[in-house]
Amino acid sequence: MAVVLGVDCYLAPEALMWLEEKRWLHGSRLPWRGEPRPNPYGRVPGEAAAAVALSRGPRDSAWGRILGAETAFEPNTSSSLRPCTGGGLSEAARRAVTGADLGKGQVQRIITDLNGEPYRADEYGFTALRLSDVLAENHPRVTPVLASGDVGAATAVLQLGLAAWEARAHPQVGIQLLLSSSDETLRGAVLVAPVESSEKGSSPATLLARGA
Repeated sequence: MAVVLGVDCYLAPEALMWLEEKRWLHGSRLPWRGEPRPNPYGRVPGEAAAAVALSRGPRDSAWGRILGAETAFEPNTSSSLRPCTGGGLSEAARRAVTGADLGKGQVQRIITDLNGEPYRADEYGFTALRLSDVLAENHPRVTPVLASGDVGAATAVLQLGLAAWEARAHPQVGIQLLLSSSDETLRGAVLVAPVESSEKGSSPATLLARGA
C-alpha cells in the first residue's frame, strides 16, 4: 500500500502578494497599472490537505478503482506568449482512456480544476471537445474549487479523494475522469470507477483503498 498526500495554502500573505503580482487573484485591483476596476477573473485563494491510500489487488475496504492514470506536458503555459489549445491535457486524458479500453460514452462524470482563469477554461474546453466521443451525453462537470477555493498542489489528491468517495457512496455515478492542470508544463488525467465495475482494461485492479 502507498499513501499519497497533497497540501497547499494560498492564504499566506506572501502567496497572496504573489498571486496579485501575477494578476491571478480574483478581484485584485492594481492601481499602479492604471486598471479602473477589480479583476473579474482569477483565483479565489483556498487551502487544503488531502490523503489517499493506494493498493493493488482486491481489498474489501476499497472505495473505488483506478482504471488509468497518465501524464503529459503542455508547452504553452499561462505565462507563454502562444495560446494554449489543451494539447497536453488532451494527450494525458486520451492516453488514460485508451489504456482503459473505454468506448463511446463510457466516461460519465468529469472532475476539473477550473479556477476562474480564462486560461484554464480554454484548456478544458479544447480537451472536452477532443474527448467528446467517450463522454456520456449530458455528463456532469464537477468543479471542487467552487467550494474550496484554489488549493494549488493539493488539488489532484483532493480530486482523487472526492472521486473515491463518490464511487463508494453512489456507484451508479460510473466512470469518472479527473483532469489536472498546473502553472507549469505538467498535466494529468485519472479514471476512477466503482469497485464492482468490470470494465475492460481494468485488470489487474489498482484500488483506491481510502480517501480523506
